Amino acid sequence: MASKSKRQQAILKRNIFLGSVSLVLIAAIVLIAWVVASGLSDSDTNNQSPTPSQNESTDNTSSEAETKKPLDTTPQPVQLGDFQGDANFTKTILVNNKNPLPQDHDYKANMMVFPSEYKWYSQAEVYRKIDKDIWPYLKAMMDAARADGIDIGIISAWRDYGTQKTLYDAQIKKWKDKGYSEEDAIKEASSRVAVPGTSEHHSGLAVDFNATQTSFENTKAFAWLRENAENYGFIMRYEKEKMDITGGIIYEPWHWRFVGINIAKEMNALDMCYEEYCQYKGIGDYIY
Repeated sequence: MASKSKRQQAILKRNIFLGSVSLVLIAAIVLIAWVVASGLSDSDTNNQSPTPSQNESTDNTSSEAETKKPLDTTPQPVQLGDFQGDANFTKTILVNNKNPLPQDHDYKANMMVFPSEYKWYSQAEVYRKIDKDIWPYLKAMMDAARADGIDIGIISAWRDYGTQKTLYDAQIKKWKDKGYSEEDAIKEASSRVAVPGTSEHHSGLAVDFNATQTSFENTKAFAWLRENAENYGFIMRYEKEKMDITGGIIYEPWHWRFVGINIAKEMNALDMCYEEYCQYKGIGDYIY
């Protein structure tokens, strides 16, 4: 009986020992697994991409900083025929139906009468004024076009408030004479002639070439302007696809506006109209 009892005690001790060893091994395995999992979790956290909201916030901040970046005004000489211009010279005023000039604005400021040989044949003398600072760029462009055999001339440039009102009222009368109601006549007139105070011609920075007809787009003069005007700081102001942005003004292939050489090139590269570009660059507090 004593021998049997000793054997049972030995078996019990062995079982206790083996159980203890098993518990220690299990605890070690659990500890190792926890450490590995923690390391992987930390690694995933460190390498995790920002959430969409974080990306959006960063992009917005970067975009805002870009739009508020001031224009580079450092002179960049560029030879335009006999005239040495500045690629960074700009005239950034925006005039449209949401950014009108008041009736008491100094419409005659900085204007000059350009030589008659640059007008379109017998066009009225009243339209022979232009901003004197942009005239050298316009002259250089027209001289280059004529040197290339292009028949081009100015039919309209600067207009004061009174002249614009005369044109606008005449358009309204034209549509009313066709049987349109007052409201519809005003709508039609406003899409063809800017409301007084909202015309780019008030600024002296815009010119109409040759003929105020969409068929102008089929001429050699239009093709030449499309290819070369940006090199002199001019853009075609009213594109077909931008009417909703430019205030509903119809497509005007004859209407060209000076903004500056570098700006004109950047606008064309970005496929932006002037309203879009002003907002993109933060030029003034303009809206459209």
